[in-house]
Amino acid sequence: MPQNVYDDPDFFAAYAGLHRQQQGLAGAPEWPAMRAMLPDDLTGRRVLDLGCGYGWLARWAEDAGAEGVVAVDVSTRMLDRARSFADGGRIEYVLADLDEYSPDGPCDVVVSSLTLHYVADLDRLLRACASSLTPGGRFVASCEHPIYLAPYEPRFVERPGGHEWPVSGYQREGRREVEWLGHEGVVKFHRRIDTYLGALRSAGLALTDLVEWGPSDDDLVEHPEWAPELERPMILLLGATPAHDDAHDDA
Repeated sequence: MPQNVYDDPDFFAAYAGLHRQQQGLAGAPEWPAMRAMLPDDLTGRRVLDLGCGYGWLARWAEDAGAEGVVAVDVSTRMLDRARSFADGGRIEYVLADLDEYSPDGPCDVVVSSLTLHYVADLDRLLRACASSLTPGGRFVASCEHPIYLAPYEPRFVERPGGHEWPVSGYQREGRREVEWLGHEGVVKFHRRIDTYLGALRSAGLALTDLVEWGPSDDDLVEHPEWAPELERPMILLLGATPAHDDAHDDA
């Protein structure tokens, strides 16, 4: 069974207080970079949202013209909250564990926000996504950056010159148990960047975008509180499309 801290009422209440959950995509600093990886026009497209949470991305895709959106999450509380928002009736919410889930139909776009680091069997999930993507389809995902997730005690350390983010255990991939929102033992999975890229390639996906998100100078003018994010990348964004069969076979 997957770990599902989000159905713990105390954890869910703390999660609901996060800025990005109160503001939606406008509260997600990496959203402009992620949006740039997605198709300009979603009219008539079928979209799969993996780890949909409150459904912000699913509703955005619907508003952008998607023909239908399948939004998947392991948490009943998340799905209940997502359903509480008004939508256009073209979103199907599905309760499922991503370590076992496979799309049941073709998709033009697969998107996932800050979820892949919770998935134990990433290779299986990516293969399932790749097999469902139509020619020219897009896979776009964000996850916790390996430098952010690798340390056994992920935290900033105050130094005379400012903040530092000591990195440990980077080469030792696998399970991490971290404290988050007052909850001990939240399970995530650390993978190196080359592991993510290799998993995409093995699944039959060709990398189109790789962004290690950090605030720009303009971002810092509006959000000076983001300055510590210059010391280490927190979020990794990946974009891919189905590889040509002949190119994949020759690889």
